[in-house]
Amino acid sequence: MENFALAWPQDTYEHYSSGHCMHLAAAFHRKLGWEIQLTMQPAEGHHSPYVEHAWVVDPSGTYCLDADGIYPLEKNGFIGAWNPIHTGLVEVELKEFTRLGSSQFTDERWEASIQKALEVAEAHFPLDKIVSLLGHSKVAEALAVSEELPFAALPVLYHGTTKRQWRTRHGDSSYLNLTSNLQDARNYADEWAESEIDDYGNCHPMVVQISPTALVKMLQKPGVTLEPDWGWVEGQEHDAKRNGGAFAEGDATWQNSLEKCSGLGISGFQDKFKKAFWNVDETTLQLG
Repeated sequence: MENFALAWPQDTYEHYSSGHCMHLAAAFHRKLGWEIQLTMQPAEGHHSPYVEHAWVVDPSGTYCLDADGIYPLEKNGFIGAWNPIHTGLVEVELKEFTRLGSSQFTDERWEASIQKALEVAEAHFPLDKIVSLLGHSKVAEALAVSEELPFAALPVLYHGTTKRQWRTRHGDSSYLNLTSNLQDARNYADEWAESEIDDYGNCHPMVVQISPTALVKMLQKPGVTLEPDWGWVEGQEHDAKRNGGAFAEGDATWQNSLEKCSGLGISGFQDKFKKAFWNVDETTLQLG
């Protein structure tokens, strides 16, 4: 395929092939929307775990793109070597993996590094040529898809749960209830904690917080969609039937659900997504 290493200054190539690969991967992800993959060097002695190498993979899962250019994924020497591979990632997850290995990590430094990598990607990587070569949509078309989605006006969303529930592994993808009302989420968390006392003893209520930006990135993952709050839909159907009418199926949208009852849901939520959340305090987890 294409090797672009010779098309840019040696020091720039070394910068993104040794130590800053995660910034280039994040830049590619922003431009192309392709899945991020990485390998982690485990903690050893007093050394924290850190991102060994990161890259992006085209939608077919056949080719990877990093500082060396675009080449078959099977030729990526980091896959199947010593350290485990993490796949199906978006930027917010890459960011948290990177945070683990840097004591001086800040959101401001991360964003500045990504902006610099974006300039490099635009200057040295013919991205339109790459996607055309692989038979995918053009970069501009891929970006337009995400811009057309009506998520811009979304508020911060919350999920009320308990620490025990959040740590429980489900295996299959699940449905996650969300609300734009923080107090409602806190009330749900308290109710869950109270309902678990008899079976599990003292359970700790917890609120999960998801920013609009983080939600949009989560929705880029295969099988993840927004749905209405199905409790609200059932209530609308019941009221309509009681009044001799009918609740139109077309009205059962997440937009209407959010507007009418401040709630909606994420379908296709997976256990592995939880790795990207971090603690704000003892009772709050955050994504984005």
